Amino acid sequence: MVDNPFLPLSFIAGPAILTNASTVLLNGASIRYNLAIGLWRDLQSELHGHDNATASAYPDRQLALVLANKRVVHIVRALNLLYSAVGGFGFSTLTGLTGAMLAESEASTAVGLAKAATLLSGGFALVCLLVAAATFTLESRCTIGLLRLGMPTSNRSTFLSAAGEGG
Repeated sequence: MVDNPFLPLSFIAGPAILTNASTVLLNGASIRYNLAIGLWRDLQSELHGHDNATASAYPDRQLALVLANKRVVHIVRALNLLYSAVGGFGFSTLTGLTGAMLAESEASTAVGLAKAATLLSGGFALVCLLVAAATFTLESRCTIGLLRLGMPTSNRSTFLSAAGEGG
């Protein structure tokens, strides 16, 4: 075995850092979820005949409700993916640490299993994190659609150029 002090550290610290990064993303996603649910509820209540100032900002309330619903669904999917990523990175950190402790012993089968578990769980968590990021991109497209829908026509070109949409 190569005597490199950075190798065990990278298999333990790398997933641990990604675990922390995923939990920070989870915190932001939870805030996004709460805001999206609030808007969805406002649009739903207006649809059922209750007066609501938030819903009146949208000329096409049915389209706004569809976009708000898509947004909530995307956020829930991303949250589930981030939960899986946190679990995968945490498990990867644990198995990496276990493998590092077992490496001193003569338990080559256990070390091999720990290596495989570390790589598989870390890979799974990384895929979950990347898919969650892509899902947040889709959610952002719904948000831009809602903003565009509720914006007066005179301000749309300024907004679209600032959002990178073109004019």
